[in-house]
Amino acid sequence: MGLLKADEAKQAGVLHFSLRDIEAEAQLRLDRAAEQVEAILADAKKRVEQAEADARSEGFAAGHAEGLAQGYNEGRQQAMANSAVELSDLFTSLAGGLVEMNSARHRFESDALHETVDLAIAIATRVTKRQAKIDPQVMIENLRAALSLTIATGSADARSARVNSRPCFTSMPCTEK
Repeated sequence: MGLLKADEAKQAGVLHFSLRDIEAEAQLRLDRAAEQVEAILADAKKRVEQAEADARSEGFAAGHAEGLAQGYNEGRQQAMANSAVELSDLFTSLAGGLVEMNSARHRFESDALHETVDLAIAIATRVTKRQAKIDPQVMIENLRAALSLTIATGSADARSARVNSRPCFTSMPCTEK
């Protein structure tokens, strides 16, 4: 190994470096690297913030949609339950009204039947009294016809006479002159 002389060093292309030049170059490279790191960190920070904002926005939208759907379903179920109770109450009231109406109808029919029978008896009584005053013979004929119908049926009880009273009136002689 030999020593290089200054003339030979220039010819060989040997460069002289000073420690200051190396330190300055190193510092320059460190500064550039630090700037690049800061730029990369700033970009990463922006991306993280954007990703957080996007995730927050998507989470809010998804949560809102899910909450809306859940609220709709719960509200619908509650409304159905309330409607079922109200409908049940309505049907109970309607059934009670129908029972009451049927009872009133039966009372009306019974009362109307009794009043109609009472009216028919009152009319028959007046007609019979009037006819007896006008022509006692017509009343005698009517009584004979009624007795013959009662004897013909073989039953003299009042119930049979009442059941057979309609044919009796149709077969009686006319009271009009």
